[in-house]
Amino acid sequence: MNVDWLKRLRRGARLLLWSQVAAYLLVNVFGALSVFFGQPQAYLTWGVLIHTSASLPGLFGVFALSSRGPRDEPGQCLSEPLRLACGGVAAFGWLLHVAWAVSTLVAGDQHRAAWELSSRIVGVLMVVLVLSRMRQLASTLVAAHLARSFLSVTYAYMALALADYVVFALVLGPDGGGADMFCGWALTGLGVVVWIWGLVLLGRFASRIGTVIAGHCGNCEYDLTGNVSGVCPECGTEARALQGA
Repeated sequence: MNVDWLKRLRRGARLLLWSQVAAYLLVNVFGALSVFFGQPQAYLTWGVLIHTSASLPGLFGVFALSSRGPRDEPGQCLSEPLRLACGGVAAFGWLLHVAWAVSTLVAGDQHRAAWELSSRIVGVLMVVLVLSRMRQLASTLVAAHLARSFLSVTYAYMALALADYVVFALVLGPDGGGADMFCGWALTGLGVVVWIWGLVLLGRFASRIGTVIAGHCGNCEYDLTGNVSGVCPECGTEARALQGA
């Protein structure tokens, strides 16, 4: 197993995790300050620019997670279409945010609805692809239960995205009033829970990759130094990916 590749995956997971946290905190703190000082328009104008800038390291993280892995070991031939789609859609989504930021600076909020809809559609696709890639990497390199957790958070995110579009686009519309606000806060709260769940999984993946790099089982952290059987003797996990790490 290529240790440099494993280190790249760990670095990518950490970059994606911390850039997401930074983007979320910066955008929300700026939004709160804009409202506090009576300048909500400033948030609408500059919020997307701040988010685009803060999420740039995360784009490099996705690129690292989408990098080509070893293809000469049995079971290590990772899905090429998913790998390419993950990095490609992430790059397109970030460039879309750049274009939105430029448009906002030039034309204000004139085309905000179209930009926001496009960004959300691409964003949902990007998150689903990234989570699918993480499930693929987890099932191939570390613990199967971690891969199942990534699958669960993917389904939860897709369900929330679908509920968001159904509730706001088909049921409530622009004049939903109090119900609109209630559903908005409910979906936002659930979305934050799923978002935190996904970040925790990213952190666990980076930690597990660290144990693999150190020559331990990614599932139970058993020391696999000198193991030639291809199976962890402690928990029975396939250890083929861990040999030579």
